[in-house]
Amino acid sequence: MIPERMRRVWRLLGSVALALAVVVAAAGACRADLLSDQRQLLATLGAKAKAASDRIDGASADDAKLVQIRTDLDALVKSVLDVAVAFRPRLNEINKRLTDIGPAPTDAGIVEPEEVVAERKRLTTEKAAINVALGETEDLSVSISKEIDDIAERRRNLFAADLTKQVDVTTVFSAETLNEASDEAASLGKLVKSWFSFVTRFKFNSMLGASFFALLCAAVMFIGGRRLFGSLFSADPAITEPSYLSRLSVAFWSTLIPSASFAVFLAVTYFLFDYFKVLRTDIRELMWSAFSMSAMVFFIYRLAVAVLSPSLRSWRLVHVEAKPAQFLVYLFTATAFVTGLDGFLAVVNETLGSPLSLTIAKSFGATVLVGLLVLMISLVRPSGKSVIKSPFDRASRTILFLLGLLPLVAVGFG
Repeated sequence: MIPERMRRVWRLLGSVALALAVVVAAAGACRADLLSDQRQLLATLGAKAKAASDRIDGASADDAKLVQIRTDLDALVKSVLDVAVAFRPRLNEINKRLTDIGPAPTDAGIVEPEEVVAERKRLTTEKAAINVALGETEDLSVSISKEIDDIAERRRNLFAADLTKQVDVTTVFSAETLNEASDEAASLGKLVKSWFSFVTRFKFNSMLGASFFALLCAAVMFIGGRRLFGSLFSADPAITEPSYLSRLSVAFWSTLIPSASFAVFLAVTYFLFDYFKVLRTDIRELMWSAFSMSAMVFFIYRLAVAVLSPSLRSWRLVHVEAKPAQFLVYLFTATAFVTGLDGFLAVVNETLGSPLSLTIAKSFGATVLVGLLVLMISLVRPSGKSVIKSPFDRASRTILFLLGLLPLVAVGFG
């Protein structure tokens, strides 16, 4: 007879085996449900993408409709990405399990247990099915991205066509445009905030390292430039009558070295951020535009200071007095800033898929500001004995005045 203790052990082992069988069966059912559910969801997303794509041709002449379709497609891209992400935990689990089981033996003399062979076959089949589904998600994502690019191209063509049309200027100041501007500013803030949060959590050391090496390169160039061209870099206040060649040399080097150092800092920062995968695609475009704008504004500022030299009269390349010279430095820098900001905001509009009305309002503001600044430059009157030798003579000032007035008149007529 079997002792009572042995019977209890066998009953316990039987219960454990039954429980394991139930768990395995349930896990298999869950895995089957996961694959089936995600494939069904993928088919639904594909149908929605097809419906959105069919709406594009009918909305080619309506920017608002194109923006709405673009928004719908952006949401579909995120949903497709969620489908792909849903498979990752199970795929990692399968790969780990296959690694634990190991490959099938190549020696015909080695016979594996049937359970191991069946498990490997089942896992391999499931992995292949998941890979097929992941391939479908990638294809759908690429297809939707092409549709988004097509919408962007259609909106650019629509904007180019609308540039030649007369626009009611009062629409620029409408409450709708202000609301759109507020929404875009909020969207830009969320975009930058999400990227910065990602960087500080996962790429903080890379960001610090990239910034450090960029600063180091800029410092080496700036300090080295000052050491090599020290005598040509700074204007000497003690020299009251420097030659024109000396003034030109100081203006050239005092513009080139700082501007080049700043440009190197921005370029190296961008390159290292991109190399260490700190930048997302949308942030990459915005950062490149912002850096280009900053470099241009800094160069114009340094050039204006070097040529006009507001604080040292004897080192000026043009004959203007101190106050007009300082005022002109401000005006030239402000003009460069407004122009650069207009270019940066154009990239923002393209990145965020802004409505056409907001793009027009942005261009309207930039045109008015630049026109006013050019008019102010033309109205600056240099004082002193050498007015006749100044480049701001009557003809030059008239040309500048007309250049500033022309865009204002064009804007006034829509």
